[in-house]
Amino acid sequence: MHLRERRTMKALKKLAYLKLLNIPKDSLFWDCLIKAKQSAMFQERLVFSGLVSCDRNEIPASIRRLAKETCLSPQTVKASLRSLGDLVINKDGVWSPIEPDHSWFRKLSDPNVQHWSDHFSYVKLFLPIKGAVVDYQDAKRRFGVYHAAVYSQIVSLARGGDSATVPETALSTQLSGINRKTIASVLNDLDYLGLISRERFGRNLKFYLLPLATEHLSLFQQAPQGEKLAVKKPKPPADPNVYELKGDGLDEYREQCRGLMTQSYAEKAIDMSYKIGESFGDFCGFLSETKKWHEDNRLKGKITVGHIGRFLVARYNARFKEFARRKSEAEALEYLRSDEFQEKVQADEKAAAADPLHERHIFQIESITSRVQFDPNPVTNYRAAQRVIVELERHFEPFVKEEYEAVELKSALTRIVRLHLCHALAKVNRHYQSDSFASLEEFIEIINRGLRSLKVRMIPEFTFDLSNHETSKEPKNEAPVHK
Repeated sequence: MHLRERRTMKALKKLAYLKLLNIPKDSLFWDCLIKAKQSAMFQERLVFSGLVSCDRNEIPASIRRLAKETCLSPQTVKASLRSLGDLVINKDGVWSPIEPDHSWFRKLSDPNVQHWSDHFSYVKLFLPIKGAVVDYQDAKRRFGVYHAAVYSQIVSLARGGDSATVPETALSTQLSGINRKTIASVLNDLDYLGLISRERFGRNLKFYLLPLATEHLSLFQQAPQGEKLAVKKPKPPADPNVYELKGDGLDEYREQCRGLMTQSYAEKAIDMSYKIGESFGDFCGFLSETKKWHEDNRLKGKITVGHIGRFLVARYNARFKEFARRKSEAEALEYLRSDEFQEKVQADEKAAAADPLHERHIFQIESITSRVQFDPNPVTNYRAAQRVIVELERHFEPFVKEEYEAVELKSALTRIVRLHLCHALAKVNRHYQSDSFASLEEFIEIINRGLRSLKVRMIPEFTFDLSNHETSKEPKNEAPVHK
């Protein structure tokens, strides 16, 4: 690489850039847009690329943020977002792109993927600085995003070199949405500024990238400079013989640890010993046991040097966890025995009994008789409720027996019938713990309404004739007639 090329590449590395996604000729990206004027196509590509950049870097993309990222005006950004339509998502003023189809943009052959956008190739769009101008002697022209786009595309075509030979139409093809007249005008400005020079060879143009001077760099935004981190010198190792006594009643514990470990490990062990309620004697005994165990491990070759402070803290950690577990269990048991818990259980049971659809509702005969009255006589009423359950199971059996094995059929029928009855009881739940009851006819109608709502299979209406069962009349005690 020539010296001029190296200088140009080194200077370009100082410039801030946006990854402008590469769009192939046959891309369907343009077909997904809400049609806008031709000149807006480049802006939509630029705004979508800005959204992708924000999404990849986890930066909330507001209109103002996108305007800053793309060097477009907020009004232009809004218009581009409208044109992008369903390709972008707006949530409370924060915009994000959808993950595009892989055919929309040129793909990299061997990407290092951390974000879905890493699959796609891009052009480094060197961002123009606000207020930059092309200063002719008798006129001034704004050095804007089109200038930056054309220059960036030439740099991309040069592929790290200092020149690129391309057909005349190459730039307008690569920069869809910027018309040829605009590109020709921009090339003239870039040539005047000394950023490029041009030569024509038939239908081809050869662009030369000229060395970047200070006045050229002032046209572009500079890449942010990282803050150099200072070298931190490691702290000298703590002396296990140097302890700070605190006069808090635990200094005798510290004296036992002095010379064996640094004070930081001693403090951790003492703190856990204190929290689990050990006495000074308990602590000394445990420390002595730990020293012996540590020494045995060293003599057996299980450890080379070892670290008794770390070993002591690890053992106390295990003790503390066991202490915390037992304490938690004791507190839980105490709560289970408390009046507060018993009241809560009773309240939960009442709530479950009052709602047939409650997840803890225990279905039983009383679930029916507390809401529905079949007969004024309590015994007959109870037996009638039993018969409803049995008859409903028989009613369902022909329609479900093919779906279950014989050993499972009974439990399946019980589960299905109870579910239907609970839903039916929920419709008459207003009668629970009141002076009124739902009638037999009303209850059977609600059951049949539930059967009619089943979409899986047609089940005929359920009928229940109370006259076929016991009535409320007491049996007569008539004496037998002897002939």
